[in-house]
Amino acid sequence: MKKSIMLAVAAIVATAFFSCQSNSNRKQETEKREVVPATTIVTSNVYTGTLPAADGPGIIYKLTVNNMNNESGDFVLDMTYIDAEKKGENKTFTTRGKLKTVKGTAKSGGDKVYQLTDSDNEVTYFLVKDARTLRLLNNNMEQPESKTGLNYDIILVE
Repeated sequence: MKKSIMLAVAAIVATAFFSCQSNSNRKQETEKREVVPATTIVTSNVYTGTLPAADGPGIIYKLTVNNMNNESGDFVLDMTYIDAEKKGENKTFTTRGKLKTVKGTAKSGGDKVYQLTDSDNEVTYFLVKDARTLRLLNNNMEQPESKTGLNYDIILVE
């Protein structure tokens, strides 16, 4: 009987010893693992073009669309007024905000339009003409009346 008790105690001690060693090994393995932060993949499309200005030679538009996903994303719009102050002195204004895709213009309900809403809740509309071209619309989502030589399109930069 004494021998049975001694064997049982020895088995318990051995089990506890190996169990602690196993936990210690697991802890060391866990400590050795590196934590790699998730990588955010930013996809950007940049469109640019020189559009007409009322009081100058033109406005250079540069629209950067970031993280376009499920018909929405973020944008940065740089508008550089050519010769704004005087000849050779341009002035750039930058707005940032959210972009979402809406359907329809004033003339067609099926057109795809980007609605840009900046941090001041100012809205700008661009008609998606094709995979590479956006056209600036007015606040009523209407295309500008074409006058000879005036271009309201910005083109995807490769």
